[in-house]
Amino acid sequence: MIIKIIIPVVALGKPNFTITPPVQVTGYLKQPTILQCHAVGYPVPEIKWTRFPSSPLPQGRSIEINGSLHISSVEDDDEGDYKCNAKNKLGLIMHRTFLKVKSVGKLYYIVTVN
Repeated sequence: MIIKIIIPVVALGKPNFTITPPVQVTGYLKQPTILQCHAVGYPVPEIKWTRFPSSPLPQGRSIEINGSLHISSVEDDDEGDYKCNAKNKLGLIMHRTFLKVKSVGKLYYIVTVN
């Protein structure tokens, strides 16, 4: 008689980034901006955004969705370094990006009258 035993194998893995923002992202004043960040690993890594040096994320205007930081309306004070941290019990990885805030240029119309 042959007895088969199936043993599930779980491969543990430290976090590894699959998506990170570029070194600098440009956000436009009063416009939405997304800083993307995604990591894989097992257990699934927890992703948290922070500002560097330590200051709060945009209050009432930012939310983290699936690892990405969504800022609904960029303000001048939002300019600076942001850090994406991906952590599980096997490790921690970080990626920094700089959010550059620019004002939206004014539109000028030239009207010709004949």
